[in-house]
Amino acid sequence: MHKTAREKKMQTTTNNHLMQPTITVDQLPLRYEDFKPLLSNNKVTLKILATNKGKTLRNPVTVNVPNTTKKGDLDVTNYIIESLAPTYPSLIPFAINNQTVFKLATHLRRHKTSSKGTLKVYTYCLSRFIDWIEKTPDKLIADCTTPEGDVNPQAIRNLSENIDDYIGELKATGSSPGTINVHISAVKAFLKANRINIPQILKPQIRIMYHDRSPTPDELNNLLTYADLREKVIITMLALGGFRVGTLCKLEYRHVKHDLEQNIQPIHLHVEAQIVKAKTCDYDTFIGAEATKFLKEYLNLRKRGSPSGKIPPETIIDTTPLIRTKSHREPKPLTRDQLSRVIRRLYTKAGLIPSTPQKRYSIRPHSLRKYFKTQLTALGTPREYIEYMMGHKISTYHDVKMNGIEYLRNIYAASHLSIKPRTQIDRASMLKEMIRSLGYNPDKILVKEALVEPHRTICERPITPKENEVKLLSNALKEMMKKELLNTMTPKETQTVYEPLETHI
Repeated sequence: MHKTAREKKMQTTTNNHLMQPTITVDQLPLRYEDFKPLLSNNKVTLKILATNKGKTLRNPVTVNVPNTTKKGDLDVTNYIIESLAPTYPSLIPFAINNQTVFKLATHLRRHKTSSKGTLKVYTYCLSRFIDWIEKTPDKLIADCTTPEGDVNPQAIRNLSENIDDYIGELKATGSSPGTINVHISAVKAFLKANRINIPQILKPQIRIMYHDRSPTPDELNNLLTYADLREKVIITMLALGGFRVGTLCKLEYRHVKHDLEQNIQPIHLHVEAQIVKAKTCDYDTFIGAEATKFLKEYLNLRKRGSPSGKIPPETIIDTTPLIRTKSHREPKPLTRDQLSRVIRRLYTKAGLIPSTPQKRYSIRPHSLRKYFKTQLTALGTPREYIEYMMGHKISTYHDVKMNGIEYLRNIYAASHLSIKPRTQIDRASMLKEMIRSLGYNPDKILVKEALVEPHRTICERPITPKENEVKLLSNALKEMMKKELLNTMTPKETQTVYEPLETHI
């Protein structure tokens, strides 16, 4: 019988000395079927050669895992390996072979959001605490209970003092309050998962040590001159769509397919809760003309394949990653860390951050999301709509969502959010300047009109959005000028002006 491709990759050998089967893994996740033939053995050795993204590990990791009959335990094992292999592969045995750390992973997988990032950070922070306290995780938990299984109050008090001393150690080595809080949160989560209740731990007061800011439109416009086509898509989608970096990595063609193919502007994207950081709620946002233009060009380029032939022509389907890696022949999505590195390299190239490594920079990948918020706020978009389009679940979340997609589309379109400065002086621009001269904000007027006007999507519009904008601004300007005129006239003059109009009605 011929072996499948996966069976060839998942090779099982036997260690003659220990009589312990070894599974060589270069494809994740692990499958229950691979363990089933080995159920007579107490343990199985995994030799992990690659991450769940297919990247070969520089130093393969060997770890002994219980040959469990429980699919739930194998699911947690996969969760651990997939979370740690890309960044901290050496911590995989620490998380699997210590029963108490495995319980922490089980708690995060089953009762929290299953965030790989959370498990990665917590495991790293916990390992640092364990190295400092010089006890194994299992020994640490065992010391908190008596031989009869009851809680040992003195041991709990000692541990609480040790944690406070560790806070002092971190502070003395220059860690920020935020970093210290993350380390202590990891220790507390570890204790909670193992049913150890510790008295309240006083954390350092949070204060901002490294300030970041939103880039200016001119800085982003300059940044685009250094960017290749894929980088232009990344920058414009983050700045004009307000996505988190981790969410952008998970977007697929299906998210833009309808509006992109129907040529509807701005393009609507519905973001599911599963690809949002907290995984608590879905939301809707949009991308404007600049991002749409670069996205179309980028997808067309991928359909043709690379000129060198390294990347073959790609068939774009619903599940195709919107932004892919350059190193694989098959389309694979960028990871959050990969995408952040792309942005930081571009920042350095454009001179927005120094080339020498620093702890924090004033402009970070997340700053592009901040641009979305600050620019929409300056353009007069109501706060509750901005928060909704950023995926924040605030008190007005359901009220905003119930307004519908086209209502939100009008709000976004009315803001005219963009990166490149507008240089063309057209009728709408002239009307805006005239309105500003009277002391009013034309962008706020357009947003207000979008809030109160009926909303609909028309693919073949009898009136273009630009024409509609001119109409709204013209009407607003007439009303302002009428108000200005009436304010300067006496009651008798006002009556004289309106009498001829009334005789013709």
